[in-house]
Amino acid sequence: MFQNYDVTPLGNAQLSINQQGNLLVSNIGVSGLDGVMIQNNSNDSIHAFLEPIDLENGGTLRVVSVGKNSLNQVATRSETVTWLDTTTNRVQFGYNMGLIPKHYSIIGNLNGNPVFDIPMDNPYNEDPPPQDPQPCFWAALAAIAAAVTAAVAVYKLIAGTEEKTIKETVHPDGSKTVETTEKTDPTPIEVFVNGQSYVVDEWGIKYSETIPAIHTDKIMTIAALQITGYNLGNLVITSITT
Repeated sequence: MFQNYDVTPLGNAQLSINQQGNLLVSNIGVSGLDGVMIQNNSNDSIHAFLEPIDLENGGTLRVVSVGKNSLNQVATRSETVTWLDTTTNRVQFGYNMGLIPKHYSIIGNLNGNPVFDIPMDNPYNEDPPPQDPQPCFWAALAAIAAAVTAAVAVYKLIAGTEEKTIKETVHPDGSKTVETTEKTDPTPIEVFVNGQSYVVDEWGIKYSETIPAIHTDKIMTIAALQITGYNLGNLVITSITT
């Protein structure tokens, strides 16, 4: 238990409370499976605050939101991966495009004000059929595509927040529109999107899906957040909020 959230070690990771009262996730090796699972206390959002992470030794950070539908079926709802591209010396912030619909936006804000909101098309996914008779999940695997980059010298000096939020709108015909926002929220930092430089203090992606009434079992709340790494040694979570 950490700050009233159930936390569970994953893989060979070990959990402890350090002298500062923060959650230390140690022994993150090279399996890619070591980390922590945070059980959510809310259905629609969760924020995990992390101390700065050093990726210069080939480390990778992976954050997965685990969803649960009305039938209590559990599956990966979203996946973000952060790594260092040594050819450009830039940190890459990527997303599993198979979990994102055909259309989405890359967003960035500074002091609560929009800096960019760039509409994008996802080449790895197609819109789901409106009357798909199969009660199954849509495509769940595809390329991890980098949407935002930052200089490694800047990234390793900042703390960040991994934030997942969903919002539902119910329509008269019983269908629902589900808006999902996935954001990273550090101190102000220069990032690059499509070759253009911006200064922001949060960025991420946003998308919405309209789901027919006969398939509302495809609406997934956020049941847990899984934070795993490759060759990170350890990571520190300073706080968790909804």
